[in-house]
Amino acid sequence: IPALEEEWLNKKPKGKLPKEALIVLKQFWNKKICWPYPTEEDKAAIKAKTTLDATQINNWFINQRKRHWLKMFKFGKSPTCEAESKAKLLEKFGNLDAAIAFCDRNTKSSIDV
Repeated sequence: IPALEEEWLNKKPKGKLPKEALIVLKQFWNKKICWPYPTEEDKAAIKAKTTLDATQINNWFINQRKRHWLKMFKFGKSPTCEAESKAKLLEKFGNLDAAIAFCDRNTKSSIDV
């Protein structure tokens, strides 16, 4: 039992990302709604503005795309490039602000950015 207790004490707590970091992530997401695949330079900039590490940033974008972005496309089929994505989003929503609002409505904890 002492070994289990030590393992439990050394385990990193799971939790939500800091609110300030979520604001930075959402700002980037909204700016790049047509193609939310950050470059290495984008990730470095996000990392510099937040306390997040590269894995946390990558995981947030992966989850955000799976949970929200793909739902904006017919049958959840991912577009192959930014131009295709933008055309499909404009066709479905009329403008990109409406696409962003769709994502915000479908996010558990919307953060105003």
